[in-house]
Amino acid sequence: MIKFILNGKWNLILCGTLIFTLIAGCAPTAEPILKTIPSKAATSATTQIPAEKSLQGEGGELTNEKSGRIPVIYSHGGGPCDIGGMVFFAKHPQVDLIGLVLSRGEFYPRQAVKTWPVFLFDVLGSKDTAVGIGTETPLDPNPHEFPESWRGSSSNFWNHKLPPKSTDFETNVGHELIIDLVNHSPDKVTIVAMGSMTDVALALQQDPGIMDNIAQVVIMGGAFTVPGNLSDGPEPTNNTTAEWNMYIDATAAKVILDSGVLVSIVPLDAAQYMVNAGDVNQIKTITDPGVEYVSRMWQEQQSWWGEFLIWDTIAATAATNPENFYWTVDGVDVITEPGDFQGRTVPLHNGDQHIRYATGADYAAIMDLLFATFRGEEQAAQSPSAGPIIELGGTWEGDTTGNFRIIFNLAAQCELGEICGTFEIPDFSLTGDVTFVAVDGNVYEFRATNISSGQPGNEYEYLQLLEDGTLKYHTEGGGTTNEGVLYRK
Repeated sequence: MIKFILNGKWNLILCGTLIFTLIAGCAPTAEPILKTIPSKAATSATTQIPAEKSLQGEGGELTNEKSGRIPVIYSHGGGPCDIGGMVFFAKHPQVDLIGLVLSRGEFYPRQAVKTWPVFLFDVLGSKDTAVGIGTETPLDPNPHEFPESWRGSSSNFWNHKLPPKSTDFETNVGHELIIDLVNHSPDKVTIVAMGSMTDVALALQQDPGIMDNIAQVVIMGGAFTVPGNLSDGPEPTNNTTAEWNMYIDATAAKVILDSGVLVSIVPLDAAQYMVNAGDVNQIKTITDPGVEYVSRMWQEQQSWWGEFLIWDTIAATAATNPENFYWTVDGVDVITEPGDFQGRTVPLHNGDQHIRYATGADYAAIMDLLFATFRGEEQAAQSPSAGPIIELGGTWEGDTTGNFRIIFNLAAQCELGEICGTFEIPDFSLTGDVTFVAVDGNVYEFRATNISSGQPGNEYEYLQLLEDGTLKYHTEGGGTTNEGVLYRK
């Protein structure tokens, strides 16, 4: 089945898929829920680009028409890994950090405004970024707070010494700043929300028209297939499913998800990368004022826990390089009723095309991106342009050396980073999707996902259009290879 979703919805083109080998089955004190082995997908920035059309619908542009940059408003609550996110956005060559909103979260916004903007202006040099102070009043009638033991340190920039304040700046009301910046931006704005979702929700409630000029809202929050992280706090809890950012104002999160704005959620499931000794040693070699603060924070956390999580920093990269994540497009709800499930994120399986959530990530590619950006390697941090696949559209069928028949239904046009179709192996009653992840000349690389067997399916498959009009199929995994010639039907 080929399905085109246009006009302001996620423009995913479901085409055809292939598979041979199936595989079975930033909180300060966060312990790893699971360790994910980085995939073997191509991580070179020369072969992957953001799925731009899937961000805004047909004809939408992700970047600023005049500067070629992405206007970003960063709303965060002061987690340790938010420092890395600020550095990433300030140094990324494709990002124009137009706004910083200090939202209720691990810090107190009115205290944090004394320290965090000093880092923004006097260390990172982001002189043109507007600052908003988030509300301390949540929308949820039954809200929650981050632990008090975290909030004081966060408000004081985690007790890392900053230079004396030398840049004067004005502050705005958080949600009013969001409304003003979005309405006056010549191009669609990406809002990145971490910590409380209150200010973004208030902006959408008070001026729903801003949705017309929002490219997407990127959220770090939620947990779908892994446990929540409330147990990272000092107080015991029976709530094992909620993630902190959704939990502290579940009603605000629900307002965003129900609004119809395009949302990309990076939940705990897709942000499980553990910073290790090699990463710490690498960042210590980078001589940059802002990066040095990230390095100090990493060294400090390494001394406490060894390996540690950087959820918000990982999620920040989804605003510029969504192709490094594996997405499921579906409606999502947040439980707001008080109790042991408050703040839980729930997929609705209703076909809603406005929301997608990440189920995994190519951490090798993400870390390469982070370090390239931190080092100021402009070309490495950028995502090159590439045209859509137009040669492979249609139905392809053929036998393989693995003694099974495989059928692909590929869309007439598909961009890098998008789901590009469906596959079927009738002998095994297997079906699934394929995502276009890389191209090398006339060889196209795909990743198999959403396998009907329920298995993850993270194998990488290759299709090559031959001169005689047939399609060469190749894959390898588990110590074996499989090939075949497919014919267009």
